[in-house]
Order: sequence, then C-alpha cells, then structure tokens
Amino acid sequence: SASAGLLVTVADRSTRPHHRSSIRRRASYSPRHGGGRASARRPVRVVLADDEPLLRTGLCTLLEAGGAVQVVGLAADGDELLAAVARHRPDAALVDVQMPGTDGLAAMRTLRARPDSPVTAVLTTFDLDEYVAEALRIGVQGFLLKDADPEVLVRAVLDLHAGGAVLDPPIAARLLPRLAGSAVPARPPANLTLRERQ
Repeated sequence: SASAGLLVTVADRSTRPHHRSSIRRRASYSPRHGGGRASARRPVRVVLADDEPLLRTGLCTLLEAGGAVQVVGLAADGDELLAAVARHRPDAALVDVQMPGTDGLAAMRTLRARPDSPVTAVLTTFDLDEYVAEALRIGVQGFLLKDADPEVLVRAVLDLHAGGAVLDPPIAARLLPRLAGSAVPARPPANLTLRERQ
C-alpha cells in the first residue's frame, strides 16, 4: 500500500502497559508473500543485542529452535553490536533500545548509514511512541516486542530478510490511524477555472 509498504500484524487483545518483562505472547502473524521461504537454502544469520544476559540467552534459544534462524553474534551494548556486525556480517540485527553506553537507537543509526548495513529491527520491552518514531526516522525495518510468541518472532525475521517490514500489533494499532489522519488532500492548481476545479 501507499503507507511506506509497512507489513503490520494486527491481533485482537486488550491494551497493555508500556513495559512488559515476558518474552512470550500469543499473537497472529501474516507473513508477506515469499517471506516464509527465506530460509529454504540456509538459516537467516542474526546478531542479537540485549544488555540482559538471561533474556539474551533465552531469545537466542527461541530464535534458533526451528532451524530457520542462526544467531551468529551476541552483544550487550551498542559498541559490541557494531563490532559483532562488522565481524560476522549478518543478514539481520535485532537490537534492544535501552542499553548501557551506546544505546540501541544510536548504534542502529550508525549501522543504517553504512552501505553494507544488515536489515535492522528493534526488539524491546518498551513500546513508547518516541522510540517508535525515532526508529522509523532512522530507517529501521521493524519494531518488535520481546513478549511476542517465538513463532511470530521467527516469522518476522524471515520476512525482514525477504524485504518486508514489521510492526508489533499494538504499535501498528496506534500508528496507522495517525498516518491516515495525516493525509492532506491535494489542492487543485491555482490557474484552474471554477468549473475545472469541480
């Protein structure tokens, strides 16, 4: 569609707080055509950046469980992320927002400025509007929450690798009405007659 080709996942559920610690959530996901076949030849190679060791290990295990994704590098902050990407040259980077030192958004801004940048997506527990807006300004292709069902996360990685873009359902539900409301009708050229304008 005209809205920057965004692929969004919409699921029926009640509003939740901005911060969640769980890494599992039931959700529906509709992959873009061809996204599910991204791992036909080899796993999608991913670098995962998160400052919490337990979450980092748990997410790594969940992502690799089905064999479609291979986590080739782990990072605890933005500087380690940049080094891991340079070392491993992954297909995608999943990055937390709040990390010590160089935070996730700053690191992704640096990555996106590089010509050989991997596909980048935020993977966080914080769905604050300011984070979403800054990530989209940077050019990040996805914004996901850690409490998504593991299968949803894997499918999101495959679709990102295939050229899609993904937004977590609650974020999409907030963002899309604003995008629709910001559309401004085109004005007719000033030199048209009244009949031509009609």
